[in-house]
This record gives sequence, C-alpha cells and structure tokens, in this order.
Amino acid sequence: MIQKLASRGNILAFGLSGKLSEEDYTANLIPELERALEDYKTIRLLLRVEYFGGWKKGGMWEEFHTWPLFSKIERMAVVADESWDEWMTWAVKIFSIFTRVPVRFFRAGRMEEAWDWLEKV
Repeated sequence: MIQKLASRGNILAFGLSGKLSEEDYTANLIPELERALEDYKTIRLLLRVEYFGGWKKGGMWEEFHTWPLFSKIERMAVVADESWDEWMTWAVKIFSIFTRVPVRFFRAGRMEEAWDWLEKV
C-alpha cells in the first residue's frame, strides 16, 4: 500500500507498506505527484518504508521510473528501519545512478532529519 502522509510545500511524504502493486502507483502515488506539479516546478519525495513486502508484477520500478514527469523529481529521501540498512543502501545507490535523482537513506526515527535534508536548497 502507498499512502500520502504529509506535505510541506513541494515536498510530499508517502508511507509504503506491504506488497506494492501497479494500482498503488497509478491510483495513489502518481495522481498526488501530478497534483503537486500543478503548483510546483519540481517536487521532492520522502518515502517511509515499513513492513515492506516487495512488489507485485508491474510494481514500482516499471510504473515509477517510466512516468513521463519523473524528471520533475528533484530529490528523494527514504526512511526505513535498520533491517533495511544494507539492502536500502545498495538500492538507493543503484536508483540514483540510473535515474540521476539524488537519493539519501535515513534510519527509522530520523524523519525530521530526512525532512531537513529535503528542505535544503
């Protein structure tokens, strides 16, 4: 499931949990991003990952990075618990290389630090 948690200007925060499907992106994430882009030239994302179960066929990577407005994402912070440290560090580096979007990983409990990083000019 993808659920919008909050927004601060052009920064949108989403919670990701369970096993994500194509519908999670097309019905929940993408419409929220498109609404934000009506008001802002670029957007920044905060993704809080909890109880993540992976992706169903047609999940995140295919739907998200091929989204026509993906280039409008300026930077992204990912917040997850320490059990994701090694995997998330690797995934964030790969994602950054392929998308050229600056991404930073934060441990759970450091949400404000993630917000601070996203708010920097």
